[in-house]
Amino acid sequence: MTSRLAALELAAALLLVGPGAAVAAPTPVRISGFAFKPLIVRVTVGTAIRWRNRDAASHTVTFVKGKSSEVLRTGDTFRRTFKRTGKFTYLCKFHPGMTGTVRVTP
Repeated sequence: MTSRLAALELAAALLLVGPGAAVAAPTPVRISGFAFKPLIVRVTVGTAIRWRNRDAASHTVTFVKGKSSEVLRTGDTFRRTFKRTGKFTYLCKFHPGMTGTVRVTP
């Protein structure tokens, strides 16, 4: 996903919520050094997380269940909003030793 696409998503979100409404920025996760940083992300229901690949190698954000990313090349991003509570583990399908966890609370 490019920065232009991210800007278009933000503009669409602002149109949906209307003027004066606050739109929370997504929680960032950096992919670098063949690791997800932070390793564990704690968020509340309705929070979006944005992964950005800072490695020279391509990666994925692949969940057992739910929306997963396409191949993320250097600079690409992936965003997912968590709509229910739970523990969500993910990995990079190219580098299965790269894992991360999202913990979602009410």
